[in-house]
Amino acid sequence: MKILLVQPPPPPDYVGFRRTALPEPLSLECVGAVAQPNHDVRLLDMRLDTTLEETLNDFEPDMVAVTCLTTEVYSTQDILHNVKGWRPDVFTVVGGLHASLLPADFQRPYVDAIVVGEGELTFQELLETLDRTRRRTPDDALAAIQGLAWKRADGHWVFNAQRPLIKSMDDLPLPARDLAARYAQEYFFLFDQPHACVATSRGCPFRCNFCSVWKFYHRRCRYMSAERVIEEIEATEPRSLSFVDDNFLAHVPRAWKIIELIRERGIDKAYGMQARTDTISKHPDLLEAWRDIGLHTVLIGFESATSRTRRRWTS
Repeated sequence: MKILLVQPPPPPDYVGFRRTALPEPLSLECVGAVAQPNHDVRLLDMRLDTTLEETLNDFEPDMVAVTCLTTEVYSTQDILHNVKGWRPDVFTVVGGLHASLLPADFQRPYVDAIVVGEGELTFQELLETLDRTRRRTPDDALAAIQGLAWKRADGHWVFNAQRPLIKSMDDLPLPARDLAARYAQEYFFLFDQPHACVATSRGCPFRCNFCSVWKFYHRRCRYMSAERVIEEIEATEPRSLSFVDDNFLAHVPRAWKIIELIRERGIDKAYGMQARTDTISKHPDLLEAWRDIGLHTVLIGFESATSRTRRRWTS
């Protein structure tokens, strides 16, 4: 099968990190890695390349799959609507954080299926099913795929059983960064360009009321081994990279082990990460050790600089 993976653009009036970061489309590179062995896969990053119609005409995909964050809902809907309008026979799929938590936003005539939750195994099984049935898929075939919501021939939506979370992150293939190679020099973070992203864990042990991570991952955390993290780091070409884990320092012993292995391998890179203030305050020596091997940026959430203001917000 021919599969086109699409990274949607943010809306025109979006502020966010537009001028401070343009990360590689890591989630699509991850699902692309499970699809590549048996399928012809291409990736279109519409933050940089708006040639959707031309790509459809040139590539003639059997499937178009789009990832979606909340800021990208409307542009994702437009992409899927246009794809169906231009090529009605293309199988359209959407996944990602927003599609998983609010799938009703994509229960539309121009969407054929929604991947709910982690995408790799569900997407792989969907491809195998479509390939096996030559895309004329009977409803009972799709009904067997855990983690999938799909539209029946009569237009009604069916939500299959939830797929269990992937047990071992070490078993996942390395992201297929070759899919976005033609855009690689454009990805940046602050003053670092080109820039790579590495995800070494999923989930967060906390349940902050402003955050959706715990809901998506059912308040469970899974970590790559330190050895696999080194493999991920060494697979990136840019010297600058960010760990995009929601809470990279949550597993303190692992963070120390990664430092040890980076030193042993003599890896020379510049790192960024996300971490909680309480972890940093409890383990300042850990952050100092990371600084010594190349850490230069930590994204931290600050509610307020004063206890009085925090009490007013929470009372």
